[in-house]
Amino acid sequence: MNEKTILEFANDLGISKKKLENELAKLKRKGTLLGTLIGGVRYLNEVEQDTIKEWVFHEKEVPHKVPKKSTELGSEFNFFKNQLEEKDKQISMLQQALDQQQILTKQALDDKQQLQLELTENQNKNFWKRLFKK
Repeated sequence: MNEKTILEFANDLGISKKKLENELAKLKRKGTLLGTLIGGVRYLNEVEQDTIKEWVFHEKEVPHKVPKKSTELGSEFNFFKNQLEEKDKQISMLQQALDQQQILTKQALDDKQQLQLELTENQNKNFWKRLFKK
C-alpha cells in the first residue's frame, strides 16, 4: 500500500500540514474519520487520499455562488413575507394572551385583598357579635 503521513500528503498537495489537519477535522465533524493512527502518527491510504482530494478540493473548485434568477428571488421574497406575516399574527395572539393573563392576575389580587379585609373585620368582632352576626 502507498500510505502517507499527513505531512507527506500535505506536501504532495502543496498545502500546509495545519490546513490539511483542519480539513480532516471538518470531515470528522461531518462523521468521516480518515486515516490510521500508528504510534501517534496518522497515515492515509490511497483510498483515503482520493476521498480527501474529492471532499476538500471539490468544494474549492467552485469559486463563486451562481447568482439566483429573479424568479427564485421573488419566490424567496414571498416565502419570507408570508413567514413574517405568520409571525406577526403569532405575536399578536401572544400579546392578547398576555393582556388577558394580566387582567386575570389583577382580578385575583383584588379578590385576595377583599377576602383579607373581610377576614380582618371578622376577627375584630367580639364573640357575641360573631354569634349573633350583628
